[in-house]
Amino acid sequence: MPEPERRASPILNALRWLAVLPCWAGASWLGWFIIAYGNRVTMYFAGFDPDSMLGTVYIEIMSHCALGVAGVYGGARVAPYRKSETAMALAVLTILVTGFLLFPAAVTNDWWAIVGGIAVAAGAGVLAWSVATGETEVA
Repeated sequence: MPEPERRASPILNALRWLAVLPCWAGASWLGWFIIAYGNRVTMYFAGFDPDSMLGTVYIEIMSHCALGVAGVYGGARVAPYRKSETAMALAVLTILVTGFLLFPAAVTNDWWAIVGGIAVAAGAGVLAWSVATGETEVA
């Protein structure tokens, strides 16, 4: 595979590499926020109770999956080159951080956090698999 074309300015490249992790975190939060509150609003206007058990399960799983996908994709998009490798690295980082945060959730029996953590890892893993197989291109 040929080396992707790099931007001309090494300073701009360095700044973009420094912005990868903050964009990963910001995109994660934004993805979660949009899906969580968007689902709550649309459920409410469709006549469903978003605070019911089924509504809560749906919102928790979908918003946390979006957190994993949006963080990995958003962070990889900021990288100046080697975007696929960056997506893989961010997916691994997301899964490691999620696994680390699942321990206190399991100790305190916070089942919603455990469900959310599994959904975050699944979202990041699915995006990483999609990038690895060429189904999704991080351009």
